[in-house]
Amino acid sequence: MGLLKNKNGSLTLEAAISLPIFMCVFLTIAFFMRVVYIQNNVQYALNGAANELATYSYLYSVSGFQELNDSASAEMNKHGERASNHTKQLLEAFDAMGDNLQKGLDSVEGGLETGDPKKIENLKELYNQSKISAGTVKNVLNEVKDDPKREFVSIASLFLGAGYENIKDELSEPLIRFFMAKYIDNKIFSSGGSPGAYILAKKGKDPLGAFDFKSRLFTDNKSIDIMVRYKIKTALPINIFPEIPVEQRVTVRGWLDGDAAALSADEDSSDKESIWDKAPFVYGRYITDEELKKYPSKYPDSGDAYEVRSINLDCSTYKDIKKARSSLKSGINAFLSKTVKDKAIHSRTFIIVIPEGTLTEEVKTMLEELKSEALMADPPVKVVYKEGYGRQKLGSETEEQV
Repeated sequence: MGLLKNKNGSLTLEAAISLPIFMCVFLTIAFFMRVVYIQNNVQYALNGAANELATYSYLYSVSGFQELNDSASAEMNKHGERASNHTKQLLEAFDAMGDNLQKGLDSVEGGLETGDPKKIENLKELYNQSKISAGTVKNVLNEVKDDPKREFVSIASLFLGAGYENIKDELSEPLIRFFMAKYIDNKIFSSGGSPGAYILAKKGKDPLGAFDFKSRLFTDNKSIDIMVRYKIKTALPINIFPEIPVEQRVTVRGWLDGDAAALSADEDSSDKESIWDKAPFVYGRYITDEELKKYPSKYPDSGDAYEVRSINLDCSTYKDIKKARSSLKSGINAFLSKTVKDKAIHSRTFIIVIPEGTLTEEVKTMLEELKSEALMADPPVKVVYKEGYGRQKLGSETEEQV
């Protein structure tokens, strides 16, 4: 025994054997944390893309094309050939209006998010002033797919009735990729050969091409359902799973105008029915108007900017507190991005309104975390949250966007 202790190099040999094993285990655990980050970032981007699709869908509704498309769908059941021609005219009309509406999107977009009725009226005015061309559209589908920035042309085309599912799928994928690119972290992609965990992307190609999308848009006339499949490659020291297949999904409700008239018609029975029983856009617009009345001095009349976000925690989507947090976080980030470059704005307040009786300890903790994070932003955003406007009736199936 004494001979071993006195023998030079015995400890060095032991360290040389044990240290690499320890490092391999440590790095493997660290890289699996990277897998979790990749999955969370993809879900964040998927939620953001679905939210934008839901928001832009309101353009389709208020433009008057929803009614025109419903007419085409009804005709299809009776006269297939005639419906096909009617739909062709519909696409031609979208193409003719595309340029005019694109000019108005930037100015109107803020109004859609806040429910500003003046901005919505501007959009309707823009529609009325547009001249619909009956000319031939050359390669309209390819144009839409090659230029996804023309959101209105693409979005409007997605709402064609039953029998046009293939067209919907073709048009939806480039739109989803376009919107996801605004939220995705490009560092989660690699062309191969890198250590750790990553989504394999072809060199020189769009990294979002690694995603396989399967979407169902307005098959029930109200929902946007997006599913994405992809594989996470792992190059780990102890590579138990060289490839991890992942499937993620998001379902939101589009901001269509089908229930808008119900609000004024049911004002007399407001004591029986809560505003939260209405469609998301309806109660969102109503609550925004009511809350902003409490701040008469606001941007652009002053340097104080306000944004109101109403979120129905009773709907099935937000029973998962993580989805509610992700949606609110996206709203705060969008508000900050929209106002950060405006030097005339000195303060930013983000108002969160939830139904009465839904402020549980778990929800309060989540909102306080968002409040702290927003104050640390540059520039800081003040988050105010409150309960109000009654509560959705038990058993109601109203859903909201994520």
